[in-house]
Amino acid sequence: MEQEIWNVESLKEYITQRFAEQDRYIDIKFNAAKEAVTKAEVSAEKRFESVNEFRGQLSDQATTFVTRTENDLLHNALEGKINSIEKMMNVCSGKEIGSEVTMSRIYTALGAFAIIVGLIAYFIK
Repeated sequence: MEQEIWNVESLKEYITQRFAEQDRYIDIKFNAAKEAVTKAEVSAEKRFESVNEFRGQLSDQATTFVTRTENDLLHNALEGKINSIEKMMNVCSGKEIGSEVTMSRIYTALGAFAIIVGLIAYFIK
């Protein structure tokens, strides 16, 4: 094996060469890291676009859905209408029952009158 003899010139050349190799190595690693960061930024941007799109959809839905307050107002209005219809039906039903009772009394009275007239006519003969 040959042993290298170091002098100032060869040592300077060796150190300069090592620094140049180190610089190339750092450049390669730096560029790789820079590419990785760029890819990560692009990926994050795509995720944020998806999230923003989802937020937009939720916002669109929120504007088209009925709020609880609106729903309660509509529900109460419908309940009021149903209650008034029930009352009207009860009144109509009561009138119907009342008229049936009245007609039944009239028929009974007419029947009793007919019987009395019939009895009077029978006994007068």
